[in-house]
Amino acid sequence: FDVNYGPVSSTDGLVGFTAGHGAIPRDPVDIDVDLVNGWLPGYDNRPLALAATPGLRPRLGSTFSFELREVPPTAMAAAIFFGFARLEPAVDLTPVGMPGCELSIARIVATKPLAISGDVVTASLSIPANPALSGLTAICQAVVAGMPNVVPSTLGSSNALELTIGSN
Repeated sequence: FDVNYGPVSSTDGLVGFTAGHGAIPRDPVDIDVDLVNGWLPGYDNRPLALAATPGLRPRLGSTFSFELREVPPTAMAAAIFFGFARLEPAVDLTPVGMPGCELSIARIVATKPLAISGDVVTASLSIPANPALSGLTAICQAVVAGMPNVVPSTLGSSNALELTIGSN
């Protein structure tokens, strides 16, 4: 491997481009076309990632927090969906215009809108101190509108997160 510095030709030219910082490599791209279609460097193929806020567990009488990561700057709206049954296997959403996305919740029973405030969105859920909820398992999944890499719908889904409510 050789790196040389100096004039290569008498005219300027663009030979390659990367967003850096861990951007996922793409196939060759005609940036004249892709910039018009909404391609954002660095947000090519990064999946939305839903996770528990580090150090927190879902317990009776507490507030549990989620983090949704890799939210692109083009995001217009987001929500977390809740259910009590997981789809095994998950349903591929490509036929409804969401390539690369899956639905993992069998029956959605609640929705919580999220306020978008950067590439990491935090949301909290108050868990009542009702002993009947101890051991209950909930499945959560986020959806974001305005994903630059999902065509034609611009909707993207996160991974599913399974929560089991503990008593302490």
